[in-house]
Amino acid sequence: RRHRPDLKPAVTEFAWNIDRPEGVDAREISTAMKLLPKMKTDITLQKDDRKLVIDAKFYQKIMAVNFGEEKYQSHNLYQIFAYVKNLDKAQTGKVSGLLLYAKTEENRVNEVEFPQGGNRFAIKTLDLNCEFSQIATQLDAIAEREFGPYTCEMRKVNDL
Repeated sequence: RRHRPDLKPAVTEFAWNIDRPEGVDAREISTAMKLLPKMKTDITLQKDDRKLVIDAKFYQKIMAVNFGEEKYQSHNLYQIFAYVKNLDKAQTGKVSGLLLYAKTEENRVNEVEFPQGGNRFAIKTLDLNCEFSQIATQLDAIAEREFGPYTCEMRKVNDL
């Protein structure tokens, strides 16, 4: 919050974007809503009308082996997809999702970015086995990729 106040970092808790089909009683929808898990982001960055939902993960092994092939763990992808799609109710494409894994000693970890259903998704690793200044540089690169550079003018305004 101090380093990049322009991004309004916050934990975001929000409801499922549930449709109410014609003829379905509101009580049925309310009952269904009570059974669904809460959606709460690890962190959401927002600048103007753009949002980046970040879900941080730490596993000994980032990749899962399915039928002899390494793949990202599907439950993590489904989770970030659900967050993004339920936050982007108007389907503007202005909400993106990032799965951010702590880097491990795993041999092969491909970082990827891909569009899906009008939104952008990315999977990246963060190397925590270094000086804090290097960790900050990695995080700044993520913010810059999504929202553009943090300029001297922005710093001056935020320092007031």
